[in-house]
Amino acid sequence: MSLFLLLGLSAHAQDSWNPTVDDAKYVNIGEKAATITPATSADDNSHWYIICQKRLGESPLYNTGNTILKRAASNVTPGSLSGTTVAESKLYLVRFIKNTEVTEEGVYKVQFANGDYITSDLTAGTPGADFYFYNINNMDTHFGWNLYDYGVYANIVDNNGAGNTLAYWERDKVNEVGGNNDWSVYPVTFAEAVVNVTYIVKMNGKTIKQTIVQQAVGSPTKLPDVLVNEFCDYTYDIATIPNTNTTVTATATTSATSPIVFSSSFETATWYNLILRNDSYPAYNSSATPNVTNPEVQGESSDPANQWAFVGTPYRFSIYNKAAGNALTLATPTSTGSDDAGGTTFAVMTSDYVTNPNHEWEIKGSTYAANGFYLFNDEGHALNHRGNVGVSYWTGGYDSGSTFTVTEVVATGINQVSKDVNDKNAPVYNLAGQRVSKPAQGVYIQNGKKFVVK
Repeated sequence: MSLFLLLGLSAHAQDSWNPTVDDAKYVNIGEKAATITPATSADDNSHWYIICQKRLGESPLYNTGNTILKRAASNVTPGSLSGTTVAESKLYLVRFIKNTEVTEEGVYKVQFANGDYITSDLTAGTPGADFYFYNINNMDTHFGWNLYDYGVYANIVDNNGAGNTLAYWERDKVNEVGGNNDWSVYPVTFAEAVVNVTYIVKMNGKTIKQTIVQQAVGSPTKLPDVLVNEFCDYTYDIATIPNTNTTVTATATTSATSPIVFSSSFETATWYNLILRNDSYPAYNSSATPNVTNPEVQGESSDPANQWAFVGTPYRFSIYNKAAGNALTLATPTSTGSDDAGGTTFAVMTSDYVTNPNHEWEIKGSTYAANGFYLFNDEGHALNHRGNVGVSYWTGGYDSGSTFTVTEVVATGINQVSKDVNDKNAPVYNLAGQRVSKPAQGVYIQNGKKFVVK
């Protein structure tokens, strides 16, 4: 028999590998893999993975069971599969099989734990197609994924939004980290039993969040995704999960990757100029309605009206303006609407937390700019530049128009703060954040302090 036929039979045999994973075992999801290790035989259960798309949050690829391959909904995160049984998560589990006909490194067939392969038309079935998997720009944990075509990086497997069907997009090797075709691969191990684990996150000695999950005995301690903030680092009081129900305390500190410093108070704050969509927004303009609007001067500014601070932790913080003082913070109305209707709902500087209850914020990293980030409220809606009236919302998702960057205001040069916080001639504001030239009877704010006119 010719060598060609032998190789052909070998490749065909690989398409017939029958997985032997025990459905009763429990799944444990590890940290992101830097590289991929292929399975060595049909009964090799040491090299299973899940493949996750990153666009606007990670969720895994899965086999729907009727040939269609999709990205899971956004609430199905890598961590949410930990503690499930193999039977429950079988259609998410994949392994990589080296095609013995192909000499290039990183070319694999992709097989699900139910035996299906990913075919050349991105469906589940047989025969399995060959795909290039490679680290984008040689960076660990960042993978590009292309159809293999006789040594060519053919169609790119695209990073579609959560809930969408797997699809191709253009050709050639992916070279952009953080873009729509940047994927993660997580290793999977199996355990005989799970226990209940109460995870508690503490920061600055205070409990921030907690939840209870099921986790495999003997697996490393790892915060569930619902508790993780991407701009925090964590240390744990125990390293692995024992064979009994347990509590794990994770102590959080702000990561060096955080684009901003989270201050402990207004008085000790680090101040920034905020840049939104390549312009310096928002700036505080006390005579405008709404009162958080576009600045008159673009770029760096020493005007306290253009200076902003973030007081709290990466989990929850208030946003202050230096000119407005510590009596006012950025807040939003009770509801920003649905779909894209939030474009006419504006963020304002106010002390009114009754009709404007969303006065604390959360942060999420953006891929649209270096050190970029989104600011979003309790409803999950991001601040966005919607026209020239004021800073409002994009309720249909996050995009480049929602991406902030910052420039720190320093005490020298162009950024020197020129206004004394105890200036007797400092502007006066009412409790709605509007500048008032002649205060009548009522409560007002000057130099960040309240005073009463009787």
